[in-house]
Amino acid sequence: MAEKSRPSGSIEVRAQLPRLEEVLEEMDRLWESVLSLRRRPLRALAREHVFPAIDVYEAEGALHVRVELPGMRAEDVEITAGERSLTISGVKPSEAEAEKASFLRSERSRGRFSRRIVLPESADVEGATAHFEAGVLAIDVPYKPGAAKRTIQIKSE
Repeated sequence: MAEKSRPSGSIEVRAQLPRLEEVLEEMDRLWESVLSLRRRPLRALAREHVFPAIDVYEAEGALHVRVELPGMRAEDVEITAGERSLTISGVKPSEAEAEKASFLRSERSRGRFSRRIVLPESADVEGATAHFEAGVLAIDVPYKPGAAKRTIQIKSE
């Protein structure tokens, strides 16, 4: 009986799975942006108009998230932790006088928002802290003990 051979691309597909997760995250972000814009949905495709803007970086043994939320208060924002993700959501209200206005140009974000951040397996969500000051939400997620990155030596023949 002939042995079935594995498709030549199967190894490459497995190696691309983390990248696929990033692509799906970006697609979700774009979809949410399009739905939040009533009059100019194509504006969502321009990267500079994503709300809220976030930075995610590693330093000092932890993952740090910084979220720009100008004009908002801590009580307007909710952070929920999933198995391997953080979701930051809330509502940025419209100003009362803007509700009655006839806009010539509208570039400020308002309404509901939600941003999801995929966390590495080594993230310790239970130890996460959050602080809101001057319109910036700071979330710090420590890594689990013993989850330090290590370098793997590459041997050649």
